[in-house]
Formats: sequence, structure tokens, C-alpha cells
Amino acid sequence: MKSLKYISALALSVALMSCSYDLPNPPGQENEQPEFFFQNDDLAIEKEGQTYNLQQLNENAQDLVVAKVTKLVNFPADYTLAADVVVSNDASFSKTSTITATVANNEISVLPTLMNSAIQEVITKAPGTYTTYVKVIAYAERGTTRIRLGGLTNSYVNLPYQITTFDAAKVIEQNYYFYNASDKSIHKMDNVLGPNVNAYDSPEFIYVFDAPAGGMDWYIVPESAYNNGNPDLSNSIGCIPSQDSDLSGKLVAGGNAGTLTKDGPVRIVINMETDAYDFMKALDFLYVLSGASVSTPSKGMLLPTADYINYKGVGTISDGYYLTGQPSYKAESDIVFYQDTKGSFLDNWDGDESTITRSGYMTLTPGTQLKAPFKDETLYYIEANTIWMTYNITALQSIQIEVNGKLYDMTPEVGNRGKLNVKVWNSDGKVDLSTGFKFWCNGHEVATFGAVAGQTLSGETGTLECEVSYQGETIRQQGNHDLGSCNVQLDFSQLPYTVTLTK
Repeated sequence: MKSLKYISALALSVALMSCSYDLPNPPGQENEQPEFFFQNDDLAIEKEGQTYNLQQLNENAQDLVVAKVTKLVNFPADYTLAADVVVSNDASFSKTSTITATVANNEISVLPTLMNSAIQEVITKAPGTYTTYVKVIAYAERGTTRIRLGGLTNSYVNLPYQITTFDAAKVIEQNYYFYNASDKSIHKMDNVLGPNVNAYDSPEFIYVFDAPAGGMDWYIVPESAYNNGNPDLSNSIGCIPSQDSDLSGKLVAGGNAGTLTKDGPVRIVINMETDAYDFMKALDFLYVLSGASVSTPSKGMLLPTADYINYKGVGTISDGYYLTGQPSYKAESDIVFYQDTKGSFLDNWDGDESTITRSGYMTLTPGTQLKAPFKDETLYYIEANTIWMTYNITALQSIQIEVNGKLYDMTPEVGNRGKLNVKVWNSDGKVDLSTGFKFWCNGHEVATFGAVAGQTLSGETGTLECEVSYQGETIRQQGNHDLGSCNVQLDFSQLPYTVTLTK
């Protein structure tokens, strides 16, 4: 039997390694292969069905039988057959979810609920019928030992199935509208992840507007109610505000109108999965307050936004810092983002430890300052999402000019009393810029800066300027002329960021 052959061979190799026999014509030394798998050719697993309806299976208390074991001989002694079912959205299995299967009566099956969750993870949360790629990984199992059959990359079936997922627990429509009941105007809200994402996968919507002085009433209108009559308020969504503020609360179908007493630029974000709403001042910038700018907030660097959700830019941080909605952080009405102590931050170093990125969660509840990896004033590229309340900062400890794969070092500008100003960087003399260049940080492409999309260098003879953005395009002169040798200055001290060339 093959099982005896493999097990005996393994026992023999262990015995030989434990003894000091002198073998005739000893073989060259080989590294012993770990017992990760059995090379078992006498196992066959075949696809059982073609189409499945998870809702019906679940209602009938039936498992989803993914495959059948049609051949199982010479199986390793004292082991039992086990299996995982791997689910993907494509034949290459580039994105997967793995389910521990049940093996009984020659059937490999999974619970419909687990298959539904796997499809939600790798394809979509929207109910429907989807082409779902499935493969089976088989194991020989004994106690806590689990050994893969056929090799470390071997699997069975590897075929598409047509699977209908569960009905939606609640209906989420693709679009929603904000209805101003005071002036009877209606406005389409934007999905926070963009117009092409399914609302079941991204149930959050945002609308930014100027709220009138004196207050206003409002409703949320689903797309079906909007299409039924502009709008059909009998099918609109009202709210129950929280006890301490009308700025947040629960959405209620058919409920009373919401009342907003705050005026000025505001944004509302709704989550149609959790039936929640939240108003906040619409912030054009976030201020980075750290070091000297804590005591003089007007010196704080700014993070701009294009969608009132994501704020991205460069800032200087000395150990602790605040992200704020205004150039202050002490007033009762100030919007200040603190470290969310319920979720710790995570530091990631690249391979040569020249770049560190810290990510974590923020909260509006007063408490602990956000913290940077380095105590000395350091330049960082900063990203903050004010809906998901996440932040990500990357330390920019050095900057180079990249020309055709060659890197030329830059140095920070020397300020008052010899202190380095890491907001402004200059080349060490003139650099041959050939036909175009970019800026690399920390000696590689982890963080790069280039021209704002569609822009080229322009200006008077001898001095050329261009706006610069994170991961921007190659910086060129119009017509791709040879720039020759120039002194280079990269300025992050104010928006927009600029590069200036002096010939």
C-alpha cells in the first residue's frame, strides 16, 4: 500500500539520521523535506452540482454539497480525510475566502451561511446570482496534525459554480436624495466610494451644502420614492435625533422630519446599513498642529480635501500632534481629532527601515494626542479619512531628485539660528534634469512627488515653476524640452506645493 510505502520511507530516513552507519558510496547530502504533505495519487474529488440557491438550502436545513469523493484508496493509515473549500471571484483565485468543510458519506459540504459570507467577502454583499470559483484542498488529519494531500499547491475541482446568495436582510437602494423641506429642494447624495460601487458594499452617502440661518427640516428620499414623484414623501426616511444633539441619530422609514439648527457649510453622512446619520461642519482643510504650531496654530500646515472625506498632504510633526478643523484646538466648539485608544496604531517599516508608516484610528472624543514615530520635527505625508476615522502618516526623512533612475540628494533649507526647515528642500548645486524628473523620498519609490496632472513647468527665462502633488506625473517643460542643469527647490511650506528651477 502506498501509505505504508510513504510512512515506512519516512521511518527509515529518521532511523538512518539517528545512526552513525558508514554507508557504501554515501549519497550527497540532501536537506530533509518537512512532512507537510502526502503525495497521494489515489484520491479523486469531483464537482457535485452546477447551481445552488443558498436561501433555499438554508430554509430546508440543508448543507451545500460542493463535491463528492469518488475515489479514496491507499489513504494514509490512522488519518481521516479533511477539506477546505476556497472561494474566489475569478479563475486565478486572486482574492479568496477559505471555509472549513465537513467531510462525511463521501461528500464535501459547507453551511450555506458560510458560503454566503465568503461570497460577500470576495464578490459583493448585494443579493443575486454570481459565478463563483471554488476549489477544494484535501488533508490527511490526525489529532492536531493536518497534512495537505498531493502537494503544497495541489487542489481539486477548480471550477465555477452559479450560486444565488441569501435575500437581503434589508433593502439598500443604489441612490439616495437629501430633501430640504424648508425650501422644497432635493439633492442627490454621493456614495462615499464613488458612483460605480454597489450600495450594499458601500452603504454610506454624503451631501455637502450651506445650511441656512434659522434652521431647516429635512428628509432622506430613496431612489424609488424619488422616481415615484419628486419626491414621494410617504416613502421618505425621517429620523430620531440623539438626546443631546440634532446633529446625529437614527434614520427611520416614515419617521418625522429631521431638524437642523446649525448653519453654514455642513456635510451629512448617512449609513443605510446601520440606519445612522451624522452632520458635521464641512471642512475645507485639516490643520496639522504640532510643536511650535500648537502654541501658534496659524502656523499649522494644511491638509486639503477634494471630497470632504479624505484629507491628504504634507505636514511637520514633533512627537505629539492634533488634526483640527480650525487653527485652534482648545475652544469648546473646536473640531479636534484625537487618538482612538480603543484601537492601537500600527507601525510598518519597509525592508531597509528607511521609511516608517504609522496607521491608526481617530476619535472626536477629547483625550490622547495623536503620536508620531519620531520626537524630532519630521516631515510626513499624512492621510486622514473623517468618516472611517482612520489616519496614515509616512515619514519623509530624505528627499532625492530622480532623473532616469539616478538619484540626487536634496537638503532642507537652513532657517533662523541654523535650524533646518524641513518644509523647503534644495538641491546640492545644479542637477542635469535631462527631459524630466520626479522626487523620491527616503531613497526609493515608497513616496514620490511629481507634477499636478496636466501641468508642465512654466515661467520666465532662467526660472521655471510647477505645482507638485503626491504621486504626481513626471515634471517636464512644455514640449518636453531638455531642461539642462538647474538648481532645484521643492517647497511644501504652503499650498499649492511647488518646484522652482533656476538655470
